[in-house]
Amino acid sequence: MPDHQTFAYTFENLTNVVETLVERLGLGKFSLYVMDYGAPVGYRLALRRPDQVQALIVQNGNAYNEGLREFWDPIKTYWEDPRPENRTALHFWSMRSQHDGSMRMV
Repeated sequence: MPDHQTFAYTFENLTNVVETLVERLGLGKFSLYVMDYGAPVGYRLALRRPDQVQALIVQNGNAYNEGLREFWDPIKTYWEDPRPENRTALHFWSMRSQHDGSMRMV
């Protein structure tokens, strides 16, 4: 893998890498399974090659920052400022709360 100082790990550049792979493999038609942080790469590839992509199978893949609605605010706060009190605000995400019945919709 390229060093992060010589390769910018952006969705655009990662799409370029995957597109090069598609070309080298000589793929005609193909389907994409995209999820999580890989979804923006798959979306970009589909936009570049709409005649080749037969299907998009999407699991938990936001297409843009605006897709991370209010529900994500506590997580975005923790990403920006990982202090213990911000981590504590994420307690509703714990596995325990999912299984003991205390999890509620936010």
